[in-house]
Amino acid sequence: MLKYITLGRGIQNYTCASASSIPLAIGAVATLFDITHLAYSPLAAPLLATLPSTAVYLPISALRIPGSNMGVLGKHYFDIDGTPVFDLFNEGERLVGKKVAAVPAPAEACKGPAGTGAVAWLKLEDKGGSVGLKEVYRVVTAGGNPTVTCEKAGVLSVQYATEYWFYG
Repeated sequence: MLKYITLGRGIQNYTCASASSIPLAIGAVATLFDITHLAYSPLAAPLLATLPSTAVYLPISALRIPGSNMGVLGKHYFDIDGTPVFDLFNEGERLVGKKVAAVPAPAEACKGPAGTGAVAWLKLEDKGGSVGLKEVYRVVTAGGNPTVTCEKAGVLSVQYATEYWFYG
């Protein structure tokens, strides 16, 4: 059963061993804004597919609009073991996930501010330890891909936005 649709806005993180090395994914951090109501409004539903490509160019603070229905529902991050966590703290629900499927983002997907392309679309399921949620789909991605090679050693953070569809 569909429970929530969120707009995720944050960064995808990669590590670079050295200049000219290939970036390796190490996780993400994102704020999750509740946009569930848009799916049920005949006038607003068409906006769903356009939100990530707009939001990726905005600071997270610009998405926190007082009085709007798009409140913060929670956070997405990776725990110390590299496990993706979706903490919907405003609902008391949480998904501790494992990736079970991935497909490349469509070629026409928004490349994001870095111009490096949109991260893949994913399906994640409960790894164990989840509360109230069984799976999430990451779709309609904008940005988030790293450069082909690193410019310097360290962490590379790339802006991204996406829709997360949560099921319980």
